[in-house]
Order: sequence, then structure tokens, then C-alpha cells
Amino acid sequence: MDKVARLRRKKDQQKASACRQKVLRRWWEKRSINRDVTTQQSKNFEKRKGRRAEREAEQNFLNEEFNAMVMAERE
Repeated sequence: MDKVARLRRKKDQQKASACRQKVLRRWWEKRSINRDVTTQQSKNFEKRKGRRAEREAEQNFLNEEFNAMVMAERE
């Protein structure tokens, strides 16, 4: 009887260990995916910021050029 209980306990411990390993693996995968997504979002944000700055610089240049033309016509 004692041997059966020991075997059952050992089997239960192995099941619990396997279950814990699965849970830990799932958590690790989730963290890994979140890190990848965050990195990609940061890259995309920097790209958007750069494009926005380029557009604003171009618009400012065109505005200054237009203002200079208007001022030249007024004179």
C-alpha cells in the first residue's frame, strides 16, 4: 500500500511539474511577443515622427517662399 501511494505521489508531482512548465512557457512566450510588438511600435513611431518633421519642414519652406513672393509683389 505504501509503495502504491509513493508511486501515485510521484506521478502527481510529475504532472504538476509538467503543468508548471507549460504555464511558465506560455508566460515567457507572451512576454516575448509583447517585447517584439513594443519594439516594432517604437520603430513605427520614430518613422512617423520623422515623416511628420519632413512634411512640416517642407510646409514651412513653402510658406516662407510664398510669403516672400507676396512681400515682393507688395513692394
